[in-house]
Amino acid sequence: MAVYLLNGGRFEIPFTKEVAPVIAYPALAGSVVLSYSTKEFQLLVKELITDLFTIRYNTFRFQKNQAIESVSQKPGIHSRVMLQSDLHFSLESIGNVHQRESTVSMIWSERAHCKALFEKDKEYKTLDIYAAPEMVQQLASFYPELGLQEDREHAKLLLHPPPFMTHEIKKVVTEIMDCPYDETTSRFYFDLKVREYLYVLLEQEVHPKKSRYRFTPYEEQQIHHAREILLSNLNKPPLTIRTLARQVALNEFKLKVGFKHFYHKGVFETFQEARMDRAKELLLNTNKAVKEISSLSGYPRPTNFITAFRKHFGLTPAALRRR
Repeated sequence: MAVYLLNGGRFEIPFTKEVAPVIAYPALAGSVVLSYSTKEFQLLVKELITDLFTIRYNTFRFQKNQAIESVSQKPGIHSRVMLQSDLHFSLESIGNVHQRESTVSMIWSERAHCKALFEKDKEYKTLDIYAAPEMVQQLASFYPELGLQEDREHAKLLLHPPPFMTHEIKKVVTEIMDCPYDETTSRFYFDLKVREYLYVLLEQEVHPKKSRYRFTPYEEQQIHHAREILLSNLNKPPLTIRTLARQVALNEFKLKVGFKHFYHKGVFETFQEARMDRAKELLLNTNKAVKEISSLSGYPRPTNFITAFRKHFGLTPAALRRR
């Protein structure tokens, strides 16, 4: 995949292959790390490329607004999980897409051509997954509604709008990023997980679970705004549902069922999961002490943090770091 900076011209980014492990997490056994840094931005890419699939973890940070173009000549399914921050981008022959944090986009294309707008003073993290036609066609016959067998020349946005991750999708994404195997066996593991990822997404699109509630465009917008407010201060106690509902001018019931509908979890569960994910990333990608991470995660007492962390992930912060 070629990547270009578009501000003031079109400049192909000359990524440098890193020898030192500048990205500790996710491990992605057998992957390579590419980087490009200036005073104004830092781009880090960790990718694992095989004949049938590619897994690419990206982390970008910018000191000014920046437009970036990426071009892949590989036909197949291209999917993106927004792990951190919202992203506005345009896809060739499809148009503009707004992908929120914690959502998943998926397109079928003979040629993936994307232009994205990155805002200054923001950090963006994504997990991009590509599946070759040979892998896609094994699933396509089970989902004729998507037309992946008949019309392969035109780009298709398969998930519109990009949905928030369900528990099933989040589980597969976490298992990909937390792969416990070394390079000798991980390829087989990743192959299985990419197939599972595609299956769950396609099944979710073709056979969605129906909600008995309906939401107006205004209500949907305010529910998304409520989530942004809720997650803006993970180091402080969560806002009550009453306070949050008042801030976005919705009744409490509509807010609660809206979280279940759009994010597949309750208000407090959404907050707690984001808090634990942040703590996990700090543990794996920084040298900060557990006591400091506890404070940054909203737990003045480390013992309470360790108990909550073990309950969420099944192991203590120290045990996670030793893995």
